[in-house]
Amino acid sequence: MNITFDGNNLSTYIKVTQVNRGIIPERENRTYTIPKKSGVFYDGYTYKEKVIPVEFMIVNTDLNAVRRALASMLDVEAPAQLVFSDEPNYYWMAVPDGKVDLEEILKVGTGSIDFLCPKPWAYKTGESEFILAPSQTKLTAINNGSAPTSPKFTVNFASDCGFIGITSPQGIIQLGNKIAVDAIPVPKSEKLIESLFKGTGSASWAKNTFQPLHFNAQASGTIYESSTDIKVDNFGTWGTKEWHGPVLSKELAVDTLGLNTADNWEVFSKFHCRSYGGDAVRALAMMEFGVFDDTGEYLAGIRMGDSMSVTANVGIGVFVGKNADSNGRERAQMWDVGKYDWFNGSVRITKMGNNFNFEVFNYSTNRKFNKTFYSEALGAKKAKTAYLFMGKYKDEVGYNDMSVTHFNFTKHHTETMKDIPNIFSNGDELVIDNETGKVTLNGVPYYSGLDIGSNFFPLKQGATDIGFIYSSWATQPTFKTTFQERYY
Repeated sequence: MNITFDGNNLSTYIKVTQVNRGIIPERENRTYTIPKKSGVFYDGYTYKEKVIPVEFMIVNTDLNAVRRALASMLDVEAPAQLVFSDEPNYYWMAVPDGKVDLEEILKVGTGSIDFLCPKPWAYKTGESEFILAPSQTKLTAINNGSAPTSPKFTVNFASDCGFIGITSPQGIIQLGNKIAVDAIPVPKSEKLIESLFKGTGSASWAKNTFQPLHFNAQASGTIYESSTDIKVDNFGTWGTKEWHGPVLSKELAVDTLGLNTADNWEVFSKFHCRSYGGDAVRALAMMEFGVFDDTGEYLAGIRMGDSMSVTANVGIGVFVGKNADSNGRERAQMWDVGKYDWFNGSVRITKMGNNFNFEVFNYSTNRKFNKTFYSEALGAKKAKTAYLFMGKYKDEVGYNDMSVTHFNFTKHHTETMKDIPNIFSNGDELVIDNETGKVTLNGVPYYSGLDIGSNFFPLKQGATDIGFIYSSWATQPTFKTTFQERYY
């Protein structure tokens, strides 16, 4: 019989005379006693390490050279493969144990080597492999060995997946979140700004960080908020730019999709105003309601202003980009309802695709102004910040009761579902090694998703049904189990 150890053929130097591999390893039974009960109670067993004694002889003219050669071959730092020629397809993992003596009589040497096998079984070369069939939820793995073995599970994902479970009579392994979903419904629309100015609504708005659209206007002054609305506290000062007053701005909140920008949207604001002392003729006032894009450029807005001190009328201007539409002005029809009357109304700007629609509605007169623009270039811009401006011209009389009660920004979604990132993605490979307890995802150790109730398990001798479950909405992953058969 030839013996190979750690890839070295020992039979080049020795002649094996006897090997004792035994039938089963030394068995250690566990028992316990109960007072006043006869005998003992059985509580299972374990197999201890296995020792394989090998006796040999050497016939050689130079026993010293053989002794040195054997010493080099047997000096290993960790268990190495031990193969006997009568079972070339099986190997033990072993280390020499104790002393290796060599008795020399003339030119004949005899000795013995005890090979210690920490794992008391032989491994069959090659692996057994079982793959889950499409549309099936379990496979049957057959272990033809005489000892239990430790399987390795490999899962290759064909889509996003939030959860996998592997079950057997010996245990269960779970990774991920069983209730994870691939996507959640996205509402048709959601309010990203909803400010009701009745005491604290303006607290989250920035003051004078943006400039008005009007080329001759600047942010200046302050507002105050009462229990009913916000008004101008003071218009500040003017300089090179002659229109001046406070500007309030607010970035959009983060939406269901995790974004704070909007492609399709609507601005709606309610406001009212009244001339100073009822003198509508002398008032020179301006209001702007609008939106900046995600680069800080003007995207769209409505400007209303009275720039004539000899008549009480108002011009309505709408703009997309930086260019106000002078043809959109409409005087004396919306505001001039009598110099002692209130103007109660609203503005609405709607953007869908490349279309921009502007509306001013005077509740007092039930009159409405509409204007629509189409722009592919500006239609591609994303809204990010809403603003409003209340100002007056130089030191002239403004509208002392120029106030705003509501400001809303509504985002309209074209998406119907929001994708939810999951633990596992298309193309990922998950490997679970029941022998070492190691779990890797794409070659990197991965334990954060391992359920606390999971336990690694062996495959007993014979057939074992292994169940495989995964997120119900996912494409079935490829699932396979591989293992080496073991023999006592």
